[in-house]
Amino acid sequence: MKRRAKGIKKPRGERIKKALVVFNPEAGLAVLRMGDKKIIERYLKRKLIQYTFYTTKEDKPIELEKYKEEKFDIIIVAGGDGTVREVAHWMLKNNDKTPLAIIPSGTSNFYAMGLGVPLTLRRALSFAIKHKAMPQDVGIVNKKQYFLFVAGAGYSAKFAQDTPRRLKKVIGFPSYLLIAVAHSFNKDYIEGTLQTDGDTREIRTRALVAFNMRSALNVNPYVPLDAHPGVLDVLIADEIKVTNVMRLAKRFTDEKRTLDQNQVKLIKTKKLIFESKSVIPMEIDGETWTGKKLEIELIPNALNIVCGKSSPK
Repeated sequence: MKRRAKGIKKPRGERIKKALVVFNPEAGLAVLRMGDKKIIERYLKRKLIQYTFYTTKEDKPIELEKYKEEKFDIIIVAGGDGTVREVAHWMLKNNDKTPLAIIPSGTSNFYAMGLGVPLTLRRALSFAIKHKAMPQDVGIVNKKQYFLFVAGAGYSAKFAQDTPRRLKKVIGFPSYLLIAVAHSFNKDYIEGTLQTDGDTREIRTRALVAFNMRSALNVNPYVPLDAHPGVLDVLIADEIKVTNVMRLAKRFTDEKRTLDQNQVKLIKTKKLIFESKSVIPMEIDGETWTGKKLEIELIPNALNIVCGKSSPK
């Protein structure tokens, strides 16, 4: 009787998947990322998944062109919102419909949280392999820059722009809150013409923010958002004070809390065009720049993303 070779055997009827893992060792509190790569490798080996690791480098763009012709069953991104957006941008340029899974490990992980992805490494790995990818809309700004979660101008862009990278590495997400509260004392307004579906108006406001999900201000963050609504949820905040910032933060955990409609408005639209009277800060998923025009629309079913809730209606 022949003896079986030692080692892990491939289960009958189960094929070995091939994964591309994009790993950002500098994401979030980088000192905590040191052992993550080994944990990911051990997990994939245990699941009999062949993998290719791509490690990002600080202050250098992610270059995945050499993998363009390879066929992967899944692309796993271990990083924050910025890393995920950069990989998604590459996939969109190449019309790549490979399932995209997120291992949230950045300073901000809003998009992953909205999709119902667990925020701990091992649970996120299990989630990535066990859950299905669903088609999701993607936003596009000025017909060239893609975003997954949020795009805006004014207050949100200003505090994202002014949050030092060193501070983010030291204390993580609270760094955004500290800078956000600090900027609430400023009186920087943006002025211009806002066009939404069937409506044109002149506005003078502190913040203009468009969400590519059912508004994060309307739901509990631990309940998966709908990332395929077909419309943008737009927040217009005419006044921002310390108390208002705390009230908005409270809305993330209390669905019943109301907003002051005289200061904060929520509207829905399929397309948005804002033309500013002056150069102002703008942002997409935490990445900032300055300009005078913000044109936002959605691309339906642009990416297949592993999530905890199907969204097409």
